[in-house]
Amino acid sequence: MTRHRQAALTGLLVGLTLLIAAAPLWQGVPRGHDWSHELVRWAQMKAALHDGQLPPAWAPDLYGGWGSPVFVFYAPLFTLLGNAVELMVHEVALAVRLTLVLLLAVGAVGAWRAGVAASGFTTDSDPPASGPDEAGEAATLGRCTAILYLLHPYLLADLYLRNAWAEATALCLAPWWLASLLVAGRRPRAAGFGVWATATLLILAHNLSALLFAVATVVAIPWLYWGSTPAARRARRALTLGGLSALATTAWFWWPALTLTRWVRPEELTQGKFQWQENFVPIFETFGWTPVFGVGPLLLVLLVGTLITLARTPAGAGRRLRLALVAAAAIALFLMHPASRVLWEQLPFLPLLQFPWRLLGPLGLFAALAGALFARQQASSWPPGRLEALILVIALANALPTLLSVRPLPPQIEQELDWALSPDVVRQSGQRGTVGDEYLPRPARKELSSTSSPTETGTAASLARSLEPGIRVEMEHASGTLLRFSVHSLAPGRLGRIAVDRWAFPGWRSEIDGEPGRVLVGPEGRLLIPVPAGNHRVELFYDQPPERRHGMAMGVLGLCGLGLLFRRNDPTSDPVVDDEEDGDGGGDRHQAS
Repeated sequence: MTRHRQAALTGLLVGLTLLIAAAPLWQGVPRGHDWSHELVRWAQMKAALHDGQLPPAWAPDLYGGWGSPVFVFYAPLFTLLGNAVELMVHEVALAVRLTLVLLLAVGAVGAWRAGVAASGFTTDSDPPASGPDEAGEAATLGRCTAILYLLHPYLLADLYLRNAWAEATALCLAPWWLASLLVAGRRPRAAGFGVWATATLLILAHNLSALLFAVATVVAIPWLYWGSTPAARRARRALTLGGLSALATTAWFWWPALTLTRWVRPEELTQGKFQWQENFVPIFETFGWTPVFGVGPLLLVLLVGTLITLARTPAGAGRRLRLALVAAAAIALFLMHPASRVLWEQLPFLPLLQFPWRLLGPLGLFAALAGALFARQQASSWPPGRLEALILVIALANALPTLLSVRPLPPQIEQELDWALSPDVVRQSGQRGTVGDEYLPRPARKELSSTSSPTETGTAASLARSLEPGIRVEMEHASGTLLRFSVHSLAPGRLGRIAVDRWAFPGWRSEIDGEPGRVLVGPEGRLLIPVPAGNHRVELFYDQPPERRHGMAMGVLGLCGLGLLFRRNDPTSDPVVDDEEDGDGGGDRHQAS
């Protein structure tokens, strides 16, 4: 089949799969477990950007206007992307649906690229092949992987039943990460850049998923590129450099999220229904037709088939890849089963995953690629398109319980989303942005936010008040992150302490008559500003926490490390690209197909 026909067939089959996966969005915004929390964070991200926060840190209208540092801790990529789409369409409901379609498209292309990369996965001992047969093989594997992954039931459940859109964003980026790992043997510099880009986006998409894929990266690099050959050394160096650069580039996010946890309540992330002990998944349910916490029987068949045929797979990079995929899937399955309880008790950070069934996401990626390799191996003589069509039908049947469980928001609710998510309504309804109070500042007494609601510009006389008699406070301007008021001391020589109805958290700063002032933690978690005797003009701002500025400085180091990949004399330079004049372009032909 010619290259143009291969491209047309790829577009047809992957596009059809994308239409099927996105079909529930024709009905409206999906109404799952956490839709209201996701949309409140969406709206508060817009409010923070409107306040001039870049990057956003403080959600100004949560807890009745007392605010929340949720964006210091909660990965921002989905809400940033959604707000960018909303700027173009000017409607929240439509923007949500388009953003989810965009994520599915990103996941489809990434899974296709991972399949293509797997077909050309080589080391020095397995030189890259070229020619029309190999190009067609790559295209077939890409299409099979995209179909299997896009119709992965857990990915669809994240989008439509759980409304876990931050995690779904990470899962749609994960195939790009895998594709970058697999091309490092032939194109190390491109792979290093790809790992940097995907790891950066994964960290900003979903903290916990990023941690899972970071562990997978550390294990995969020496396994896939073991040995002392020049290609293996180049691959390891490029991938390591890309990963470390991503870690430094995103330090502005994860560094404050780690160092400021003492200010919030992270213990709530592992309490109640979030306890890992209550969230194991039996094997029969994992591979059953359950809408949320299952992947259906298809992936079990593909994984078992891959394991059985490993003995007949020639030794080399391809066999090592299949073994790695099956092993990764087996580890994920084990950690979801109660038999792994001792590991959850002993391994640090593992309980922060909250739900063992969260590993269904990575399991789907590894099983999709392993299944595509297995299916193509068993149907190597089939003409292009026939195997993919069969897989599409079976994968659709496997995903039907999830797709048929999707319910949209009632039309009246969807039509009122723009109003319901406005800052005034969010503030007056006392929204908190998450299921629990894990990001409520630790000193805060939550009851205050339900008994008094700070409002805008001077309409709440008690928004800022003196704790001493004889001092009058006059509010001039009040918003979520900026307050301006005058302090009049009626008793000469008396020092004033002004309590402000905003939660105390690093990042607040004050100016008194244009000079820097102090900001303290006041009673019940309020902000407290000491003001000298006399008449003064006071301004209170929310700025970036100092830890964010430290992280941004670390990001400069990450960009410098990334620059090492593009040095002309860098030993990670791509041999395929550098040697094109010698006719070794097999890797590029695989990618183009």
